[in-house]
Amino acid sequence: MTTRRKALTSVLAAAIAASSLLTGCHGSGVRKEFSVPEAFDTTREFNITFWAKNDTNINQTNIYNQAIEDFEALYPNINVSIKLYTDYNKIYNDVITNIATDTTPNVCITYPDHIATYISGENTVVPLDNLFTDERYGLGGSEVRFDSPSVDQIVPEFLDECMINGVHYCIPYMRSTEALYINKTYVEALGFEVPDIPTWDWIWEVSNAATEQNEDGTYVVNGQDVMIPFIYKSSDNMMITMLRQLGAGYSDEYGNIGLFNDTTTSLLYTIADEVSMGAFSTFTVSGYPGNFLNAGQCIFGIDSTAGSTWMGSEAPLSDIHESDVVDFETVVRPVPQFDPENPQMISQGPSVCVFNPARSLALNASFAASISFISSLWGSRLVASSSTSLTAKSFATVMAAWRRSRALSYSLLLDSSFAMDSITVGMACLQFFTSSSASSPIALPIS
Repeated sequence: MTTRRKALTSVLAAAIAASSLLTGCHGSGVRKEFSVPEAFDTTREFNITFWAKNDTNINQTNIYNQAIEDFEALYPNINVSIKLYTDYNKIYNDVITNIATDTTPNVCITYPDHIATYISGENTVVPLDNLFTDERYGLGGSEVRFDSPSVDQIVPEFLDECMINGVHYCIPYMRSTEALYINKTYVEALGFEVPDIPTWDWIWEVSNAATEQNEDGTYVVNGQDVMIPFIYKSSDNMMITMLRQLGAGYSDEYGNIGLFNDTTTSLLYTIADEVSMGAFSTFTVSGYPGNFLNAGQCIFGIDSTAGSTWMGSEAPLSDIHESDVVDFETVVRPVPQFDPENPQMISQGPSVCVFNPARSLALNASFAASISFISSLWGSRLVASSSTSLTAKSFATVMAAWRRSRALSYSLLLDSSFAMDSITVGMACLQFFTSSSASSPIALPIS
């Protein structure tokens, strides 16, 4: 078994070993507070459900299925059934609906701000701190049947993102940051050099230069009818990152909204000006940046590092026809910074939680199985590998900047109602500017 598959099987197995250790009152309908069981019953058959997300990507589905097969080989008395979604919000809505009827999955991929809502019910989500450190069934435990990571082998910042009110309610599963994918060939043709850490001023300067057109309406830099120099995949992340880099308010764990401030106003006017010049757009307005980048119709595309296999003229995956791909040199840099000496970038990606059932002893016992299953998942991470067209040096630059940065957590906003309201209002403002001011052609598409 490969190291990567071992890791996914390891996360799965950890989730499951814990499931069968729970005890409960049959038919009581009351969720008891979780405590680490004395033993995992290997003589009984357990069935656990796992709700996960993929993007209709058959490779992701195959990896999940292989992880389940590997896990069930380690634990023959545990059966895992998987339900796949294409949208995190649909998972969230289904969980909320099923909490009331006690039909939640045993294991679920989710975000901490979603968990903040789930835990409003008593003992709904299992706190994992005691289990993490259990010598037999915890992370790196002696009784688990796979090569489980120990607590100190997990990036501390990722674990911190799984904590609400001082308690760990989930395990970090997938993590990525954002990267700036650059058509270096066009940048140099415009008379610029690519810095190690680009600034926002540099991005806007190059993007404005790329809007120059010939008399026939084509763009000077690419000779085509379409050129949107700079496209940001996640406008939410863009706003969060820019405000954090400038030390401006957004929202906090107490539900206070700090989004409406002079810095936000200034940023939105700057972005609106860039849109009106045809220099900038977003995924929501124009489409997937990788498609424009690969077709030579975009110079800067910001997307997740997990999307690297779609970015660049030699990317192994692409959503456009090969005849539309333009040959150019691709380089990768950290997202633009206001202060390149103190870079700040986002940390994003889902975690995995375990629900505490209130039904029968058999279902309560399945909790141990769920913990083992989560642990085994780490072996076959569904994070896309780096594109062969992107050099190791390019990604090293991005990750070095990420390690230097005080990474922003996508899920630090623990009061989901206030946090999501501020995101919605802020991005509504941004989308208003980008859609109402857009004068550039709107063409069409990872993640």
